[in-house]
Amino acid sequence: MNRNKKIFLIIVILIGGLLLLKAIFQKNPEEIVNETEDTVEQEDMVAPTPDPNAPVDVAAGTSADTASQSDNENSVDPSLVQAQFMEALKTLGTCLDIKNAIDTEQKEPRLENLVASVRNEIGDPVIRSEDWSNTLVTLPNGEQRRIRIEMEYDADDRIVKRLKYYKAEKDNLIPIPLDNSNSTDPQDSFIASLEGEGKVAIREKGSRMYFQNGEEIVFVEKNDQIADIEMNRNGRTFKCVGLDSGRSTCSCL
Repeated sequence: MNRNKKIFLIIVILIGGLLLLKAIFQKNPEEIVNETEDTVEQEDMVAPTPDPNAPVDVAAGTSADTASQSDNENSVDPSLVQAQFMEALKTLGTCLDIKNAIDTEQKEPRLENLVASVRNEIGDPVIRSEDWSNTLVTLPNGEQRRIRIEMEYDADDRIVKRLKYYKAEKDNLIPIPLDNSNSTDPQDSFIASLEGEGKVAIREKGSRMYFQNGEEIVFVEKNDQIADIEMNRNGRTFKCVGLDSGRSTCSCL
């Protein structure tokens, strides 16, 4: 009797195994292919490579806040820069209610062209002052130095020139100490010696002008071209940045 039970159990196990194998081998081939493809897709999936031609936002702030800049900035199409400058002059006139003279010929974004466009309406500037300047120098070993000069007023309202010297790295400025005789009202010869350590890559300066009826223009020049401008008149303000870049942004407030 016990032997018959064992035989019966063995038969049941064999039948169950055969049924299981049948179910496996009768699986839909399409399901097997789809599962294989899904596995391959997941294994081969990688993060997309960034598009090198995608636009890059320029960091916010004035030209004085940039630690170092690429020589690629000099490759901007001059005709595009001139066209944007002429358009900015038109917008300035509309914003500040100035009948400024706009030449049909395109002009470079230079200070003399800006002044000429508003001269018939507000005259020539009566006061002009320089607030700061930056000079970026590239050394023979590839390192960069920034020479920054700031204009301050002392207790007697006398203009004092402050010199700051930096090692310029990407998004970082490392101060280089100077003795007091060279950091306060430095001699032009000393500044020239710092510039002479390498090749001047960029010169920029921030200045302002005042006109006889109270108008004020604050501007930044980079390599003798106007980069940024802000003009105030009768409680309104016109701002334009990036005039030298071919991607200027202007606003009327």
